Amino acid sequence: QEPLLQCLPAALVLLSEGCGMEWLGEMLESHPLVVLVPSGVRPWWNYRAISAFAAATRKASAQIVSDDEPQRMLVQIVPLNKRTAGLGNSLWNENVSLAELLPRVQRHLRVAVAVCEPTRRLTRLKRSLSVAQLHSQQKGFEDCTRTQPALACARQAGRTAALLDGAFSFWVREFARALPATHLRVFRAEDARSNPAGLLRQLIRFFKLPAMTMTRQHAAAVISHEKTSPDSNLVAAARRLQPFYEPFNAELAHLLDGDQRFYFIPTT
Repeated sequence: QEPLLQCLPAALVLLSEGCGMEWLGEMLESHPLVVLVPSGVRPWWNYRAISAFAAATRKASAQIVSDDEPQRMLVQIVPLNKRTAGLGNSLWNENVSLAELLPRVQRHLRVAVAVCEPTRRLTRLKRSLSVAQLHSQQKGFEDCTRTQPALACARQAGRTAALLDGAFSFWVREFARALPATHLRVFRAEDARSNPAGLLRQLIRFFKLPAMTMTRQHAAAVISHEKTSPDSNLVAAARRLQPFYEPFNAELAHLLDGDQRFYFIPTT
């Protein structure tokens, strides 16, 4: 399938739902050399064959397969969860991991991951989430881990398991195993919101694209995507989950060379 490899994105951005980073797609798409994969298309390893991914991205791929200079880059933005980390689809069923697959198929892929304080993201999900659902998901996971490894329990959780989507270390670890450190970047949405221009510059450099200046339209996009006034009961319930997330936050910080910011220690 060598000719089909041209349709694969050179860069992948994984955004944790609820972290308020939807504006990043608008920023990247405004770069003259970036072509975005249509929203709703899954990463290519979520398909049974690369040809299926190629069919879903044919129009976007046609914009980069050209003799024109400079060469444009295909970039894909997807949610961060067990499926996009290769843990909830046919890869797992066939006992193939991203660590085995990516070096053989796309070893030059660059991956950027956006995370945020896990309890905060629970209060800002677009889908409705109740306090009872949070308690049920926590109990189900803790009951499972009494007899099975935590990763297996996270993988078995339902597709709507919002609680475990915030256990970022599970998903980041899969990419850390599959990619060299130079091809993986993890950043906090909190830092991106305080300095969106800085984040844009970092990503453009990471993707090895020409520099781009942030405009007033970019700044307006950041503000327009901010969600406000979450349910007070849900906020209180989410805050009580801080101890649940502490081990996952600690592992994430460890994966990122001990970066203290990823402990997400609450500030007073």
